[in-house]
Amino acid sequence: MAATSGKPGGIRAAVDKKDNQVKRFRLTFARYGACAVAWDGRVFVFGGNGKAGMLGMRPFDLHSMDNVEVIEPGAKTVAPLLWMLSARRYHGAAAVNGYAYIVGGNTLDGSGATLERVDLRTCKVEQRRSMPTPRFYAAVVESGGLIWVVGGRGRDGFTGALEVYDPKRDTWETAPPMPTGRDSTAAVHNGLIHVPGGFAGQDGLRVYEAYSIREAKWIKQPDLPFPLSAHHVAVVGDTLYSFGDYVEGGKVAACDLRSGKWHTPRLSEPFVPRRNNAVVAVGNTVVVIGGNTASSSATAVDTVQVFRLLR
Repeated sequence: MAATSGKPGGIRAAVDKKDNQVKRFRLTFARYGACAVAWDGRVFVFGGNGKAGMLGMRPFDLHSMDNVEVIEPGAKTVAPLLWMLSARRYHGAAAVNGYAYIVGGNTLDGSGATLERVDLRTCKVEQRRSMPTPRFYAAVVESGGLIWVVGGRGRDGFTGALEVYDPKRDTWETAPPMPTGRDSTAAVHNGLIHVPGGFAGQDGLRVYEAYSIREAKWIKQPDLPFPLSAHHVAVVGDTLYSFGDYVEGGKVAACDLRSGKWHTPRLSEPFVPRRNNAVVAVGNTVVVIGGNTASSSATAVDTVQVFRLLR
């Protein structure tokens, strides 16, 4: 099944201005539980939950979250793309060869296994083979041209399932499960899938595990110096950056992946507190998108921040 829709009618400025001074950089629609990928210097934001829920007052409601927004981080511009994807939140995505693969999440049909492929050049959207283990709050990353889906929450509770999708063959394979089943976020560095912190039913976790793709095994890392959950991470150079937290919304932390030491990074501007945001690395910057501040759709955030990482 395939569906297409029109291209954007033009990128618009997405900042509030006063006396020619930029105040804030905003999404068109506030959203949390969204996911994003970087491609060709732009960031594509998929789905999530808005202030009117996942679908708003369909049909033709601009608050519907079955759409896409494209961000130009350098120019600080944004535009909505009405590509009409499956409405979902707490899903994940990764980009391979100009395609975004969007997988899992809370969906209206409750399947939690839907995989859609979006051609980022032509706007074509099509269904691909569903994920074997339905779940949401899983981490989704790309490495070696494959899509890796780690952990999350499924029909039987928290899971450590690790499943690998091959875009060329449209097939899934099972890899060794993560030892600590949990809601997760992840980033790839030097052949390791890093999964710091998460949530497994009570408080945020300090557990930190990494999967060696070459050795096909999980490696226990030193526990985090603080609990983290509802956060998201990205890697720039040899440093992993984490933004947000369920309890401490303003939490920003960084780990030097060579030494394993954590510290508070210097940022080009103060971080706007939130959780359940999307985080993407674009070159030597990190883009933090949307989020929420409490367990209510009404607290969905439209803020976008582009951080230059200072030494």
